[in-house]
Amino acid sequence: MNLREINEIIQQISETLTCPRCNIHILPRHIQVVEMKPNGDYLFDVACHECKAEMSLSAHVERVNSNSSLKKAKPSYVQKRHKDLPAISDEDVVALKKALRNFCGSFIEAFS
Repeated sequence: MNLREINEIIQQISETLTCPRCNIHILPRHIQVVEMKPNGDYLFDVACHECKAEMSLSAHVERVNSNSSLKKAKPSYVQKRHKDLPAISDEDVVALKKALRNFCGSFIEAFS
């Protein structure tokens, strides 16, 4: 995967993805590649420039054939990922802040 192809993927995401909170199209500069796997799976961090909502997006990219450009992404697939995520409540945030105040510094101990 070269830089031109990565930019094409980001452009396709920008053209098809709207913020689930305020329904504004996501700007390409607010889409960051977090992980690229050899099998075509990608992980992106996305932020809305309008309402500041943040989300993670996973996508699978495949070629139609070896000599052609990438398949166009379908908006329903891109947005489906966000509709299934549960909302984070104010109580969840307060509980996490409380837990982090007493955090001992070892994630291995915290999650074992």
